[in-house]
Amino acid sequence: MEILPQAAWLVPAFHLAAFALLTALGRSLRRGSAWIGGLFSLASFIMALAVLGGRLNGTAENYNGRFEWMRIGNEPLRVGYEVTNLTSLMLVIITAVGLLVSIYAAGSMQQDERITVFYGYMALLQFATTGLAIADNALTFYFFGQ
Repeated sequence: MEILPQAAWLVPAFHLAAFALLTALGRSLRRGSAWIGGLFSLASFIMALAVLGGRLNGTAENYNGRFEWMRIGNEPLRVGYEVTNLTSLMLVIITAVGLLVSIYAAGSMQQDERITVFYGYMALLQFATTGLAIADNALTFYFFGQ
């Protein structure tokens, strides 16, 4: 269970992959976009549940994963993510709401011409909000907030 906090970066990564895939396929995949958006949301939700489950054993320590992005003079700019009980719970809440919206939209937007665009934007929004939830500093928070 120690590996799960280190893999928390996969939660926003699933949404980024869904956005990239839906953008690359364009409008040619109308019906399949609901499947792609829903499956990537489900994968992200399952990963968030696994991270939260790893935190609930009571002995889990907070985890910071960061790397040096660039250096200005002697000062490094680091970006990364932080996994605590609060951030893992927020990941579950964000991904659960996103999954429910994806399921509801699959039924209500069946005839809409821009359903692929909707699921692409939905994946981008979930990428940003899950990234905000696990951001460990102001630079990372600003990046996901924009």
